[in-house]
Amino acid sequence: MKTKSHRLPVITSNAELSHTHFRIGKLRNVYSIYPAIDPSQLIAQQIFCGKCVIVTGASRGIGEGTAHAFARAGASVVLVARNESQLAAVEARILEEVPKARVLKIALDVTDPKEAEAAVARTVELFGGIDVLVTAAGRMRAADRRALCIPIT
Repeated sequence: MKTKSHRLPVITSNAELSHTHFRIGKLRNVYSIYPAIDPSQLIAQQIFCGKCVIVTGASRGIGEGTAHAFARAGASVVLVARNESQLAAVEARILEEVPKARVLKIALDVTDPKEAEAAVARTVELFGGIDVLVTAAGRMRAADRRALCIPIT
């Protein structure tokens, strides 16, 4: 099992996922990477070097993790979310891990078309274009949750 001090342990084979993980309650602290989606080759080859990636919802969760992965793979990363201070923290963590990363942070509400257009224009101005867009922004309101409750008869 591979580990980093600030990351969760990564299980890289089925043999490493033993019943011990279940018995001692550590399962929530590990995750598997299937070979078909393992980003290590993309990172090692710097496959996204010279590419620009916009990640919405980049202030936490899947968006933050995705931004880190693209930065490690050589991409210029545009972090988009509503909270400026959370974006600054994510930027700092990326630059700590990938000191040469090119990171732009833009605080905006992606549901506002004018703000989104301005973010795209700023990105194109700085990086010359956009190669990948990752849309990880979103939240579920109470009204939305009720729609998911479908009675089974």
